[in-house]
Amino acid sequence: MLCNERFVMLLYDRTNPYMDVNEARKKHFAKRNSVQRIPPTYDALEQHMKRASALELGNSYCTRLMYACTTCPCKMPEFSALVLPLVVHAALRSDTIGRRDVLSCQFSSFFHHHVESVTSNTGGVQKGKEMVTNKAALQVMLNVVDFLRTQMPQKSFCGREKITPYEKNLWLKLNFLEVAQAAHYCGAHFSALLFLHLHCEGMQSAISEDIGVERCQEPPLTQVSSHPDAPSLTTLLLQVYSSLGDRAGVEGCVSSSRFVGTEARALCCHHRGQWIQSFALRDVASDTFGMVDGLRSLGFFNTVNAFLSNSPKFSEAQWEAAWRLGKWNDSSFEDRLVEDDVSRWDNKDDEKFHCSLYLALKSLHHQDLPSLHNHILTARRGIANKLKLNRVESSSFIYPFLSQLQMLSEVEAVSDCISCLNKFEQLNTCISRLTASWGRLDMKSGVAAVEHHYWEPVVAARVSMLQAVTTTCKIHQLKSLLHTTLLNKSELSREDGIKGGVGCEWAVAVAKLLDPSLPPPAAWLTKLEEAHVARKRGDVQLALRSLQPLIDQFQLQENMESRHEQVVCRGLTLYGGLLMDSRTRYPQSIIRDYFMRAVTMLEGSKEGDNTEVLEETYYQLASYGDQLYRQLHQHLESDAIQAKRSNIARSEEEVERLEGLARNCSDLTERKELARKLTILKKNILIDCNMLKDLEREKEDYLSLALNNYLKCLIVSEKHHLHIYRVVALWLQNLTLPRLNQMMDELGKRIKSCQFVPLLYQLVARLSCQRDQHTSFHKVLHNLLERMSVEHPHQSLPVVVALAHAHADDRIISAKSSRKHHNKVVEEDRVQAAKSLVAQLKKSAIREHVQEFEKVSMAYLSLANWCGTMDSKSHSGQQVKIDRAQPLLQLRDLCYTAALTRPLQIQPSAHYDPPLIQGWDSTCSLVGGINAPKRLTVKTSDGMKQFELLKGRDDLRQDAVMEQVFGIVNQLLAQNNETRERGLSVRTYQVVPLSQKSGLIQWCNNTQAFGEYLIGNNKSKGAHKLYHPKDYSSDVCRQKMMAAKEMSLEKRYDVFQDILEHFHPVFRHFFLEQYPSAHEWQRRQIAYTRSVATTSMVGYILGLGDRHVENILIDRSTAELIHIDLGIAFELGKVLPTPETVPFRMTQDMVDGLGVLGVSGGLRGDCEATLGVLRSCGEVLVTVVEVLRHDPLHTWTLSPQQVGRLQATGDDDSMGPVASASMAERVVLRVQQKLAGVEDGFPRTVSEQVAALLQQATDTANLSRLFPGWRPYV
Repeated sequence: MLCNERFVMLLYDRTNPYMDVNEARKKHFAKRNSVQRIPPTYDALEQHMKRASALELGNSYCTRLMYACTTCPCKMPEFSALVLPLVVHAALRSDTIGRRDVLSCQFSSFFHHHVESVTSNTGGVQKGKEMVTNKAALQVMLNVVDFLRTQMPQKSFCGREKITPYEKNLWLKLNFLEVAQAAHYCGAHFSALLFLHLHCEGMQSAISEDIGVERCQEPPLTQVSSHPDAPSLTTLLLQVYSSLGDRAGVEGCVSSSRFVGTEARALCCHHRGQWIQSFALRDVASDTFGMVDGLRSLGFFNTVNAFLSNSPKFSEAQWEAAWRLGKWNDSSFEDRLVEDDVSRWDNKDDEKFHCSLYLALKSLHHQDLPSLHNHILTARRGIANKLKLNRVESSSFIYPFLSQLQMLSEVEAVSDCISCLNKFEQLNTCISRLTASWGRLDMKSGVAAVEHHYWEPVVAARVSMLQAVTTTCKIHQLKSLLHTTLLNKSELSREDGIKGGVGCEWAVAVAKLLDPSLPPPAAWLTKLEEAHVARKRGDVQLALRSLQPLIDQFQLQENMESRHEQVVCRGLTLYGGLLMDSRTRYPQSIIRDYFMRAVTMLEGSKEGDNTEVLEETYYQLASYGDQLYRQLHQHLESDAIQAKRSNIARSEEEVERLEGLARNCSDLTERKELARKLTILKKNILIDCNMLKDLEREKEDYLSLALNNYLKCLIVSEKHHLHIYRVVALWLQNLTLPRLNQMMDELGKRIKSCQFVPLLYQLVARLSCQRDQHTSFHKVLHNLLERMSVEHPHQSLPVVVALAHAHADDRIISAKSSRKHHNKVVEEDRVQAAKSLVAQLKKSAIREHVQEFEKVSMAYLSLANWCGTMDSKSHSGQQVKIDRAQPLLQLRDLCYTAALTRPLQIQPSAHYDPPLIQGWDSTCSLVGGINAPKRLTVKTSDGMKQFELLKGRDDLRQDAVMEQVFGIVNQLLAQNNETRERGLSVRTYQVVPLSQKSGLIQWCNNTQAFGEYLIGNNKSKGAHKLYHPKDYSSDVCRQKMMAAKEMSLEKRYDVFQDILEHFHPVFRHFFLEQYPSAHEWQRRQIAYTRSVATTSMVGYILGLGDRHVENILIDRSTAELIHIDLGIAFELGKVLPTPETVPFRMTQDMVDGLGVLGVSGGLRGDCEATLGVLRSCGEVLVTVVEVLRHDPLHTWTLSPQQVGRLQATGDDDSMGPVASASMAERVVLRVQQKLAGVEDGFPRTVSEQVAALLQQATDTANLSRLFPGWRPYV
């Protein structure tokens, strides 16, 4: 490049002495020369050279330039690597002399030699072929392949008339299995998965004749099992998924492939945390490396050290065991260091790191700071070198290096303490800084969000470095910090789901050794952690024995220091919980002696920082009270108690009969006998009645205990904010109890109203004007809703006003009608109560806001019922001018009302400053439908415009409740560690009912219907027509299903099989088209898989039906699914004329987007994780769903109009709208059964339930019975 610069400058000025074009430009500017005499900048010159090179590639100079780029790497390697993809692309694009075959041969040969070199057993690389294992060279070649995949060819490589986007992968004729091997070798795991996907597709095409239609629902990896490359494909897939730490991928490979050996099964057990099975399989396979890896994962480093003590070579595991065990003076390590010079090691960065860390910690132990810094520098260089030589695509690849860098930084931080041992003030400052720094990375902050195997080495290194220091320096503060770190290590290990607390015992045992040299609270904390560890293992008795001396010591101390009270209360709460688990004492005495004592101590404490302990104590007490309440409630509803009640009733009837006989009996002896029988019978009745009364009273006491402490927990903190759902459920289920209403009135006022906002629908559903019944409940509820409306008007007013305007549509239509006489609208009691609440709010501080919002709501309702110039010929997408007389167009620059369909975060401070509505566009768009929904454009004060869908003559209240459930599910998934790490969630959108028949829906931008991509808007084009032009069209498939509708099930099945044979899935191409880069492709496929899993499980629980291809949207930017039109729920699809026979949509195209593992891969694990959370938090969902049971306006069957719209049949006479309490009870009961895992009358585990649901959803026989309009073949 330097020669080129000099040449260019001489062209502009032969007398120019400069070698740098930028310096020459400055001088020419200073001389004020003309523009023509000023040379270009360096960047412009570089770009010009690149363009010139690319232009020359189509001519005869192409070969020369390629030769120059490949033969002069020493002179311009970066430029050669940069221009090579352009060179190859230009050569292929202007291919007139068979360059594609030549280049394909060369590239294939390179990747083939790489695979041979890597997989050979010779232990080295053949001479002259070192380049094929050079990671830098491999990355250059992979960059060429990646660049070509982004370029659309000018002609089809497959002889098609129309070029498909898939042909971007066919510029070179490559064996993608070998390319995937090279990508995996370079650490480009996402690229490896993409290339494996492409190779698997090629394998499917090669043996397509052997894959019958009966195997169409099998994962692609299973379908290609007869191909010669299948074993290699499976092996590499396992390696890639294992490198990514993808447990679901590993399990999917094992379950989908028929070429799974002992090592693969052992790897699967390893990822599941099934250590005994893993070690057994490793032993069978004589896999020493795997055994050592498992021991390291479990933290058995003494065993690792003993196991490898006689090994001729020191491995990475031994160096790690050395620094973890503190082998600072072991002679074997000294001898090893003499034999090898660590600084000269090549391609052993992992071993270099652990050895360098060991040497650094050893230097720390001996206080040799210069040597320590040298070893840290060596370790950092090794990390940088590995990052440079690998093709980083996944953040999971970087996490181990971030952990290592964090460890090195903390070693330096501890060394700062050593450097100032003789300076007391500086030493205290260093230790304080170190403690604060480590405190910011405790379990409750960033570390908790990182997986166990990333943060555990950091904590272990802290322990090792502190042990290295404290053995030579008797510094009390460092010993205290070591003790705290050990307990933190144990606590964090207990939280790990895979390893189940392995390593806790070692940390507790070492902490015990430090207890004698530390103040008393240290020993107490160690005992507490020891009890927690025993409880984690399920050994309740050992936990009780560990805590018993501590409890006895607490009881002997009368005047306890306030700083020790938190430890005491934690011990009392834990001991009480253990007694509850063991059931060795009566619950009342446990609550009195332990829980209440802890609460009393904390409430009377003068310490101001006991909020966390107090909140946890309240929560534990509330949980146990709730548990006892449920047990008693179930017992009182059991068959035994019902039989006892029946027996009491029969006994009372018998008493009446005997008393009648006694009155009419004249024989004295017989009267005495009757009197004796009556006495015994009455005593038995009294005993049974008193027992039932005691049980009811005890149940009410436990109910009050639970509700009281739940409320106090919510007052103290918002950590357990999800328990507000349980609070509301308990209150609404027992609204006749004055004690509970008084409790809600007194304590509810102290809870922030923002915590009640998510339950607005549930609370508003209980409004009533009938104050003669449950007077205290309605008063408390009214006051709560008024407070919520005043403090959070943007969330509350739409719900309250929508109920008050429930029948506003009828009045608007009646006012426009020419008829003089119309039916009078009868308002329900709840609607009148809502109007009363609105009237009360008009006298409050938000009266102007309420008045403005009512105007906006009525304006929306007027437009929703306006037809204007629309007629039957109006089509979707048509622009319509809104009548100027519409009230909505008269509203401008609103002062209080924000856009209703823009999500607004609830603010605990109750302070809101959202963008306000400035107006609406005067035109709207039609989106299709018999009720003429309109897409409006609303303008807000922040300068933004957004779309919103206004629907009239359509009840959106159920859609709103469904979206509320989706939002709650997202909260539950975010609370759980596993689902949070997986990133599971459900895509939601705003639904705002304006009345009983109208509402607003948030417009989902950058989305398209699932069917629009696959079969096009006209149902005969789309991706299916593009990739398989000879297949049946979607309309032909539907016609075939319609023709077979009245046939037998066997005939319908045969017809459906024929359709599947001539209608192949293509949705995998969506990801290749939309996301060409491997990283984005894998990321979006994972997002799609997670979205399918969550929506399927939630949809199953709620009985969501009518999931045809137009009711599912896909976000083109994220590949997530969005379900719309949620009106067919709670299994109403099963009562249609053609019943729905599947729990959710899992057709061949849905499965096609999941990758080579199909439903056996990540989908199954995501489904199990989602359903596990839903089942564990089932009561929250039931609380939300129960709002519909108390909604007198909700109908539990479909109207004839709905049936006609869904399935155009003539058999609708038997169906009509029914508001039935028994139907509502059935719906709630069915939801509870699903959440309990009850299917076909038998309870199932989560994995069994998911397996059964996936089998039902993908069963071809079930799909063949669906309504043709559902398009089960898509």
